[in-house]
Amino acid sequence: MFPEPFLTRSGHTATRDAAARVIDQKPVAEGQWQMRVEAPSLAGAFTPGQFFMLQIPGRPGEGFFLRRPFAPSSYNSDGFSFVYAIRGEGTLRMASLRAGDELRVLAPLGRGYAPPPAPETPAVLVGGGCGLPSMLPLALELRSAGHIVYGIAGAARSGALPCHGDLTAAGFRKVATDDGSEGIRGTAVDALRVYLDTPQALASGPPVLYACGPSGMLRAVAAIARERQLMGQASLEERMACGTGACLGCAVAVREPDGQERYRRVCRDGPVFSMGDVVW
Repeated sequence: MFPEPFLTRSGHTATRDAAARVIDQKPVAEGQWQMRVEAPSLAGAFTPGQFFMLQIPGRPGEGFFLRRPFAPSSYNSDGFSFVYAIRGEGTLRMASLRAGDELRVLAPLGRGYAPPPAPETPAVLVGGGCGLPSMLPLALELRSAGHIVYGIAGAARSGALPCHGDLTAAGFRKVATDDGSEGIRGTAVDALRVYLDTPQALASGPPVLYACGPSGMLRAVAAIARERQLMGQASLEERMACGTGACLGCAVAVREPDGQERYRRVCRDGPVFSMGDVVW
C-alpha cells in the first residue's frame, strides 16, 4: 500500500532542493519527449500524484528564472523520468539538454493520490494529454497493492500517445483517439462511459475513479462520478510560478465540508483533489 497523500516513503513531507543530472532524452510521441534524470538524494521522496519543480539551465546570456512543474512518469532508487510537451522556450531548452547536463530539482511538492478505501476496491484511471504518463506510477502502485486497475488512455491520434508499452504493462487496456486511428473513435470520457456500462466494471464493487489531463476532460469525468455516485480524485493542471504556495497564482475554487466555497492552492493543497470538492 502506498502512503497517505502528502507523505513521502520515509514518512515525512520534507521538500529538498537537490541536484540532478540528465541521463538521456528521447522522443516518445508527437511533440513529446521523455527525460531521465539521476537524483539519488531524492530516492523514495515521492508519492504518485506529487510533482517536482525543475530549474531549467540557460545558455550563456539567458536564463529561466521560474521553475517548471512536472510529475514523474516513472521512478527508481536513482532517479526519475518526465514526459513533457514542447510548448515554449523553457521546454524547448529542456529538450536540448543532453546526458551529463545538470539541473536543480525542488521536490516532492503537493498532495498525491489517496488509495481506495479497501484493498479489494477496483480503480479506473483516465488519462489524457501530458497528464497521461504521470498516471503510470499510480497504476503500478495500485496494482502492487492488490487493486484491480483498468486504465483508459485518450489522445488526439495514435501518434500522440506516449509510452505505449509502459501503458499496457501498467494496466491501460482501453485507448480512445479523436480520429479513430487507434482504439475507439472518441475521447477518454466516451471510453469511460462505455466501460462503466459493462458488467465487468462493477463485478468487484463500485470503482474509484482517478483522472489527470486537460481541464475539460477532468470536468467530464467528475460529472460521471457525480451521476453514478462514485468516489473520484483528479489531479489538476494549473500554471505555477513558485510551486510552494507563496504566489497564489494557481488557486482554484473548492467546496469545503461546511458548504462554503473557498480558494485553495493547487501546488500546496493539491494537485490532487476529490472530484466532488472542486467547483468545476
